[in-house]
Amino acid sequence: MTFNINEIMDILPHRYPFLLIDRVLEATTNRAVGIKNTTINEQYFQGHFPGHPVMPGVLIIEAMAQLSGIILLNTPASKGKIAYFAAINDARFRKPVIPGDQIRFEVEIQKIKGPIAKTTGKAFVDGNLVAEADMTFSLVNSLIETLIDPTARIHPNAVIGKDVRIGANAFIGEGVTLGNNVTIEANVVIEKWTNIGENTQIRYGSIIGNATQDKKHKGEKSYVEIGKNCDIREYVTINRASIQNATTIIGDNCLLLTMVHIAHDCVLGNNIVISNAAQIAGHVTMENKVIIGGMAGITQFSRIGTMAMVGGYSKVNQDVPPYMLIEGNPACIRSMNIIGLERNEVSKADQTLTLTLPTTAPLNTFINTSLPVTASSSAGLPVSVTKGSGSTATATLNYSVLPTTAQAGGKVTLHVTSAQGATVDVTLAGSVEPLRPRLVATPASLVAGLALIGG
Repeated sequence: MTFNINEIMDILPHRYPFLLIDRVLEATTNRAVGIKNTTINEQYFQGHFPGHPVMPGVLIIEAMAQLSGIILLNTPASKGKIAYFAAINDARFRKPVIPGDQIRFEVEIQKIKGPIAKTTGKAFVDGNLVAEADMTFSLVNSLIETLIDPTARIHPNAVIGKDVRIGANAFIGEGVTLGNNVTIEANVVIEKWTNIGENTQIRYGSIIGNATQDKKHKGEKSYVEIGKNCDIREYVTINRASIQNATTIIGDNCLLLTMVHIAHDCVLGNNIVISNAAQIAGHVTMENKVIIGGMAGITQFSRIGTMAMVGGYSKVNQDVPPYMLIEGNPACIRSMNIIGLERNEVSKADQTLTLTLPTTAPLNTFINTSLPVTASSSAGLPVSVTKGSGSTATATLNYSVLPTTAQAGGKVTLHVTSAQGATVDVTLAGSVEPLRPRLVATPASLVAGLALIGG
């Protein structure tokens, strides 16, 4: 198969003065031979170099790339696409090309996987090799869909979505998938096995998907998953999981500020903000809408509840209940995260826990008489108990204020006491849904405990 200049222009978007292939002498599905006739009228000869005209080596490489594009784009599946340079390797220039030379280019496709293609090219003048190079291309659907800096390195099996931007010297490694509209800024490393959701931005110098720092890790294949609409700021590091086929997860709409570290096996929910230089150890779980202050440290296996806020410079070495504001070294509960709840449109009614206490026959006398019942909590929270009709009583725990001495342990114990002095402890802990903390005690143990009150 051969192509004249008009047929070449039907395949390539290039036009004068940057169309550098005059004719294709031979073309198959994986190989092409083309020529370029050089004359003194070429614009670049006027300044490269005055009195000693030499064709720039970069234009010889460009001509080989254009010939590669002719065979890469001349298929029904590639119609309407364009080939962007992704990498140039092992370029060698053997002899200068001067006006009047006819250059014969030969290119071959080495590999095509997804949108990434690799070719090798050679240039000859009068049968003598003058230049050669290995080239990598990214095939995209339009001129504006993917903008990849020519210095970026992209693994052949990486999957690049539409409208992706990849900056200078970025590295996109094996098994990486970039969703539509993802931005990868300069000097970012996405090392391996990482999936990044659409509209996410990875800022300058961040390192994502690198091997865990856990000494037990022996190179097992593991992953990083980053959701949609995240903003990962400068020099953030996110490690892969430490267990084979496990995943370090960052949810949707998260903001990780400069120099944040997320260690192996962490699971972060949606709408989380982590401020500058906070360090999150392995196996930490954060529920939705958590805020972590700058320079805070979260120890391994900790759980941070929904809408909790951790103050700057805090050391967190145990679970944090939902909706709490904690701060200190070690961190203590300072108050309920009132402002956070208001910003998330949580009503005052939803900031109060109402717990109905089931009872058994020995309690009927206690419930149906006027015997007093009192209640308190381990965190010093205000508690009120209201007797119902029949065999029920209701304890209401108000989370409006917490004393500064209450420790962040993830649980609050409610003590209910009868007039005779018998007590029952009900342990409460946080959960994502519903908003109110849930009852941890099983119904059987709760009933057995309450029976003591009637004793």
